[in-house]
This record gives sequence, structure tokens and C-alpha cells, in this order.
Amino acid sequence: MQNEEILTAILNELRAIRSALSNRSTPAAAPAAQPAAQAGKDIPQPSELVADPGSVEVHFGKNAGTPLRSLGAKSVEWYAQEPEPRLGKNGKPFPPRPEDVRLRNAARQLVHGNRGTLAAGSKVTLVTETLTEEVPF
Repeated sequence: MQNEEILTAILNELRAIRSALSNRSTPAAAPAAQPAAQAGKDIPQPSELVADPGSVEVHFGKNAGTPLRSLGAKSVEWYAQEPEPRLGKNGKPFPPRPEDVRLRNAARQLVHGNRGTLAAGSKVTLVTETLTEEVPF
């Protein structure tokens, strides 16, 4: 008998939740997919301009060795987004690797250049040096 009472209480609570959800005013319908103009707001401007952003190659994942100009717009936008920080054992984030920063800036430059939203008056410097795989230990 006690199980029936518990199940009845749960059912009544679920009905109350459903009623409360259906009675609350619905906000303006949120778009399922953001238009390109709004999607650009979540991609920050590059911190440095790269001399030839289309020639920057992806250095990890399934697109490793592929230049950005060979990728689709959605892939380039993905590389342009700010990633979640990688945390060390102490809980502090690792500083970004130079090759990650260069790839991200090149992708951001391509995205904002294609959209016409690349900041013209920002203080940026051209990065032309090639990165090496050497790690100074």
C-alpha cells in the first residue's frame, strides 16, 4: 500500500509540474539556428592577423595537415570558437599553445573577413613566422 501512495504522490507532482509549465508565458520563439550575422557575435575578433590565414594548417584531429582554405565554413567557424580551457592537476588552466593560438586567429580572421566584420581599426600585428615542433625543456 505504501508503494501506491508514493507512486500517486509522484504522479500528482508530475501533473503539477506539467500544469505549471503549460501555464507559464512562453518567451518569444527562440530561433533553432542562428543566422550568420548573429553567429558572428560568438566568435571573437582575432588577437593577431596572420599573413595568409587560408594556408594555416590544422595540426590536430581528423583535419590534421589540411589548410583552412580547404575546409568548409562550418569547420572554420568551429576552429575559430574559444575552446574550453585545458586544466592541469592543480585545477589551473594551461596556457594556450602557440600553434593553437595561430590556428584560432587564422580561422577567426577568415570568418570575420568573409562576413565583412573584421575589425579594421584594432591594434593587431601580422604574424608571419612559422612554428616549429621543438619544445624547449
